[in-house]
Amino acid sequence: MTSKSAGRRPQAETSSRDDILRAAKALFMEQGFAKTSMRAVAREAKVDPSLVLHFFTNKEGLFSATINAQETAQTVFQGLSQDNRDEWPRTLAERINKFLSPGYFLETLVIVQRAAASEPSAAALLAKLYKQQFLIEIEKLGLDHFEARATLMSSVTSGLAFTGHVIGLDGFKDAPESLKIQLLQHLIGAILLGPIQD
Repeated sequence: MTSKSAGRRPQAETSSRDDILRAAKALFMEQGFAKTSMRAVAREAKVDPSLVLHFFTNKEGLFSATINAQETAQTVFQGLSQDNRDEWPRTLAERINKFLSPGYFLETLVIVQRAAASEPSAAALLAKLYKQQFLIEIEKLGLDHFEARATLMSSVTSGLAFTGHVIGLDGFKDAPESLKIQLLQHLIGAILLGPIQD
């Protein structure tokens, strides 16, 4: 007689975790942060609510995992160093333009904007994640006034997502890829590398 191992298999755990994140993303997108409950996410993912708690501890942990701030920040700034400083504007322009494409990171930006605009607790959580994940990556680049530069760069990215995909303004989002990258490249170059008079 063979004995069965207790507990879930790693593959089943990964599958369940992914199902929960997909469900959470859909609900945060549709209902916002405040109206999305852990139970509703469990129902949507077809898992027991205790499994959502097991993976994410609380709604803040689930929200953080859904928007994946750390991995996103690391992806944006991966490989940038003082040695390739001249390449930063082009590299970042291409990465940010990719994030603004439907189905890539755009939905996450929309979730973030809706949550922050309407719910103070979500805005506070996002400010905390921004400081812990995004700001620290810009600080590593050794820029002067890095906080001001980082805030302006974040504003440009979130502003493009808002104008193009939340309120639906044409212009940038419908421009040819080469034009979008050129415009972003000039803007990012000025924000990150432009001289600032103290």
